[in-house]
Amino acid sequence: MKMFTDNQEQRQGFEGQRDELVARLKAIPFFQQLAQPVQAQCLSGKKAWFLDRAQLVEMVGMEKAQFDILWDLWSQHSHIHPMSFYRMEANGRGSGLDNDTDRSYLTTAMLICTGILEAATDKMVEISPDVAGVRQGLNSKFSPGPKSNRPQ
Repeated sequence: MKMFTDNQEQRQGFEGQRDELVARLKAIPFFQQLAQPVQAQCLSGKKAWFLDRAQLVEMVGMEKAQFDILWDLWSQHSHIHPMSFYRMEANGRGSGLDNDTDRSYLTTAMLICTGILEAATDKMVEISPDVAGVRQGLNSKFSPGPKSNRPQ
C-alpha cells in the first residue's frame, strides 16, 4: 500500500483485493483457531508465514539436520559464495553447459522438492479435510485466486 500512495487508482484496487483476501482468510476454520497474536501477524501483511523455518521443516517430516545440509548446499550454489566458484570445473560445470553432474544435482533437487510438496499437500488436506474430495493429483488445476484475477 505504501508503494502506491501517489496512485489512487492502483491503491484502491489493492485495498479492495486486500479486503477480499482478509475476508476469505477470516472465514477459514484453521485460521479462526489460531491465537489472536498470530492472526494479527498474518493480517498485518508484513509476513507471508507465521512459523519459523525449523517448525515448517518439522511439519513436512524432514529431519532438521538433513534440511540444514540441503540449505547449505543449495545456498552455496545459488548465491555468490566460495563453494559456487570452487565447484566450477573445466568440463562445463557451473557454466550452463549440459553435463552429468549438474543434471544429477537438478534431478536430486527436483526429487527432494517433490517429496516436500507432497508432504505439504498432505498436511494441507489434513488441516482442511474438505479439500480432499477435489484433490486430483496430476490432473489438479491451480486456482487463479481472487475473482478479479480470472479471465473475463
